Amino acid sequence: MGNVIIHPDYRGQGAGRFLVETMLSIAGREHKLRELRLVCHNTNTPALRLYWRTGFVPYDLEETVDGSGRKLMRILMRRALSDA
Repeated sequence: MGNVIIHPDYRGQGAGRFLVETMLSIAGREHKLRELRLVCHNTNTPALRLYWRTGFVPYDLEETVDGSGRKLMRILMRRALSDA
């Protein structure tokens, strides 16, 4: 799954959930995928909450460094898709 970016004026109104749930539906129904995976940095709390609420669970961590040399954790998440 690619980046999910919501304009600040529309955050907290369900737009992110709608986009993620739509991508999940298309991935399972049209592409017959059994699982979706994503990566989110530990500093992106709003995105982590969104992914958790839409059924993604962490399965691994990777340490990385941003452009300023600050250490970050990449949280690898996945969600099983139903056969429907």
